Amino acid sequence: MRHGDGRDGRACGACGAADAEFICSRCRRVKFCGPACFRKTWSAHRAFCLPRPVSDVSKAPETPVHGGIAVVVPFRDQMPLQDRCRQLSQFLEHMRSFLTGVPHVIVVVEQSQDGRKFNRGQLLNVGFRVAAEVLPTMEAFITHDVDLLPSRDMLPVYMRPPPELHAVHLASVWEKYSYKSFLGGVLSFRPKDFERINGYPNDYWGWGLEDDQLGLRMAHNGVRTLRVKVGKFEDLDPINMKAVLERRDGKEVKSHLPWYNSSMFQRGELELDQDWSTNGLRNLEFHPVNCWMDGHVHHRVVMLGRLENS
Repeated sequence: MRHGDGRDGRACGACGAADAEFICSRCRRVKFCGPACFRKTWSAHRAFCLPRPVSDVSKAPETPVHGGIAVVVPFRDQMPLQDRCRQLSQFLEHMRSFLTGVPHVIVVVEQSQDGRKFNRGQLLNVGFRVAAEVLPTMEAFITHDVDLLPSRDMLPVYMRPPPELHAVHLASVWEKYSYKSFLGGVLSFRPKDFERINGYPNDYWGWGLEDDQLGLRMAHNGVRTLRVKVGKFEDLDPINMKAVLERRDGKEVKSHLPWYNSSMFQRGELELDQDWSTNGLRNLEFHPVNCWMDGHVHHRVVMLGRLENS
């Protein structure tokens, strides 16, 4: 559910009640005393509701991390659609060179062959737990898709921990998905801010929406987005899933259906999940299947939890 911020101090922008607690995640100016007031006045509020401002990472502190960074990669091979094993090999070779001299770990969290759709959000939650275990001093937690290789000039922003109550969207320079609300690809958090928003939802199975839901969690908890202007990514994957949907080619869409989150096809604006405060890091369940280590790389194969949601 998307909540609102009050123009009049802490008063509700709809009924005028004092001590309104919910802040409009879009404009971050008008407060509401609750979801009911927000829904009741949305049609009028939207006329002047402007998107919340997004800062640039150039305003972030220049201090590099000393406790180290954790790069977490959600993974499962998806042949014949995507050769993720080949991409992982290329990614690890690139990142070993890219992060030379930087205190770091790379955590690859692989979803077991459980017959269910890929669950990127829950894998990243698992990766956060593993990263905290193998690098207790980590100052930056970076969620990283396996098919994106950063250019060398991006190293300073990888090394720099985000300011408090901010996340750095490193993939904002990625040209494939350029719409403003996009938060996928590569995203850097301070660990305590990732915990503040309770991570990703655990029950988003298939491609899409977990990043959108993360954005709503960030807005609701006052965690703002910083974007980068320097650098680029080499994209190892030619498939643009959003473009597949937008082309509305029935045959093409049907061939990709097994990979999608079924909620992608529902109409209406995505709202903050009512269970956001419990569904995430706080109720995470998973079972180790296999693990190995190669230098800075920790690879964990896991059976994800909540079988009833498959």
